[in-house]
This record gives sequence, C-alpha cells and structure tokens, in this order.
Amino acid sequence: MVAKDKKDAKILKLLESIEDKPFGKNYEHMVSGMMYNPLDPILGQARHGARCLMRPFNEIDHRQNTSMERLFVEGPLLVDYGCNIIFGSRVFANFNLTILDISLVTIGDHVLIGPNVSIYTAVHETGMLSRSKGEQYGLLVIIEDDCWIGGGSIILAGVTIGSGTIVGAGSVVTQSLPSYSVVVGNPARTIKDV
Repeated sequence: MVAKDKKDAKILKLLESIEDKPFGKNYEHMVSGMMYNPLDPILGQARHGARCLMRPFNEIDHRQNTSMERLFVEGPLLVDYGCNIIFGSRVFANFNLTILDISLVTIGDHVLIGPNVSIYTAVHETGMLSRSKGEQYGLLVIIEDDCWIGGGSIILAGVTIGSGTIVGAGSVVTQSLPSYSVVVGNPARTIKDV
C-alpha cells in the first residue's frame, strides 16, 4: 500500500453533499488517500467537534428506540470525523465500535457488527523519516451488504468485505475478502463459503 499522488475525484464527489465536513487542501488529500498533515488546525477542530457530538450520542437511552429501520448503534461509538462514514439501512452495531474515518468508510445494508470492532482507514509509511514528520494517508474501507462482523474484529485500511461475508470474532482483516465466505484468524483467511 502506498499513498496516492492525486486527488480522488470519485470520493470527493461522493462526499460533496456532506455538511459540516472540514474543508481545505488537507481534507481533500486525506480522503483521497494522499499524504496529509493530521495536525492541520482545521482537521484538529473537526476531530474535536466529532468528539463533542459523540458525548451526547453515547448517552442516549436506546430503550426508547427499538426500531432498526435505518441504523441502531449501541454506545459508545468512537470516530475521528464521523462525516466520512456512510451507513446503509438496517445496520446494527454493538458496543464500542471504533471507526477511524480519515478516508471513506461505507457500510452496506443489513450489516451486523459485534462488540469491540475497530475499523481503521489510517496508514503510516514504514519509513522513519515520514513517520517523524507526522504525515499519514488513508485508504477507504467498504463493507458490502448482508455482512456480519464478529466481536473484537479489526478491519484495516484499503479493505473491501464482499456481500454476505461473515468475519469471525477476533479476526484481523488485512486484505479484501470475497463475497459469501466465512473468514477467521489473524490474518483473516477464508475457511468456507456461505
């Protein structure tokens, strides 16, 4: 995996309609998979704003809302920005979902997410000089329709999980997965088809 060298017009177009996103060159580089400075003040303010919004969300008494027509998330939910996440319909996420959304994260329809699942879009280069500058880049994560992500799983940057796939509890997904498969382990490997 390497950082891209130009903006991703498709991702920028998709995110165009999102309100309250941080605007600027660093944001466009960030969501496009280019190297960017995460310490940019505009991005820092956006991360702070997301954390402020998460506090009241995580205090909601979910007993009042038992409908799963759109999205049901048991708190706490932790995000970097929040504005780079697109949820499908009838998504259920159990406790302690963490999404580091420096790039786009799309979660399809009818997806079940177990407790303590982490989705990471951030990537750091392995070179010490790049890391010491604080630069990083992001790669999108796509979870297609009808997936089940088992508790404690970790999904790394640049991964697509195909429709109908089951990720076993505690798995670490390091590469894209085919549709209609069952995967387990670290790194996650296909053990059978669904």
